[in-house]
Amino acid sequence: MKRAVIFVPGKWRDCWTRGSFSPHPGIVLFNARLWPEFQLADEALKGYDEVPYEDVSIMSPCFLTDLDHIGAATLDNILFGKTTWVSGHKNIQPTNIEISAFEVIDELIDYYLDTKKFPALEAVVFAGHSAGGQMTQRYAALKKDGKHEDRVHYWVRLVSYSTATVAHFAKYLKVANPGSLLWLTEDRPKPDEDCEDIDSYKYGLEDSIPAYALGDANDLGRKGLVDRFLERNVHYAFGLLDHGAGDTRCQAMTQGSTHLERGQNFMAMLDDMGGMPKNSTVDYIPGVTHDGNGMVNNDAGLEKVRHCKLLLSGLD
Repeated sequence: MKRAVIFVPGKWRDCWTRGSFSPHPGIVLFNARLWPEFQLADEALKGYDEVPYEDVSIMSPCFLTDLDHIGAATLDNILFGKTTWVSGHKNIQPTNIEISAFEVIDELIDYYLDTKKFPALEAVVFAGHSAGGQMTQRYAALKKDGKHEDRVHYWVRLVSYSTATVAHFAKYLKVANPGSLLWLTEDRPKPDEDCEDIDSYKYGLEDSIPAYALGDANDLGRKGLVDRFLERNVHYAFGLLDHGAGDTRCQAMTQGSTHLERGQNFMAMLDDMGGMPKNSTVDYIPGVTHDGNGMVNNDAGLEKVRHCKLLLSGLD
């Protein structure tokens, strides 16, 4: 196996299709190959010569919550709060286990990067759509430095996800259509004097940092966290028809009124901070809304997949 894709689902946590391995006994994992959204990805993989189809692993962790007690969850599963798994907070059940949702991702990435288990693995991608996209962007900002950081790259897509593209690149962490972002600066493009805690985590970096990253936050400070994030290989793409609000809390609305506007404002923020980071790029994709199938079925997206060497040129 040469490439590994870890794909996080959206707010419905609908990761189930077929069981897979689990390095942590309380987390349920599934083989994502059979998802309908992955069908075109599979077809593209089969026609992609650089990384043979059989050399790519695609899997999905299930971050179950107490809502999943009816049907999906069992007594031995680790359960998180309804939305706190998105922001990397600790589980709520069982009480004899304490683990952050971000620590789970760390374990999965470390599992794949174990050279004894997978000596030929070149890279891992961690990807997400919607709520999974929110998790992905925040994880990109707070992830601890690891031994194999050079093999973990980040690709932030604020459009509907193209799993085919992720599977091919398999070198970037991808965010797709997050309802809100972790803002890097204290100011906001659409200030609201009546809105409190706009810069508290999960919307900002002023305070309320989860335990997972509290040590780094104390050691590095806000500037250190931001500088580390900006040094990572982060590549952005925006769906030009994604006009849904997603997160309607006032803290999110200070970032912009829609997914697209928040993404554009995030780019403007990066410009104000000194320009696009040297390891980052941005693309604007026409005809794409907040729809996963829309991106997978996008001709331009698939064409980019088939010619991904052009996109990767100069980025390694």
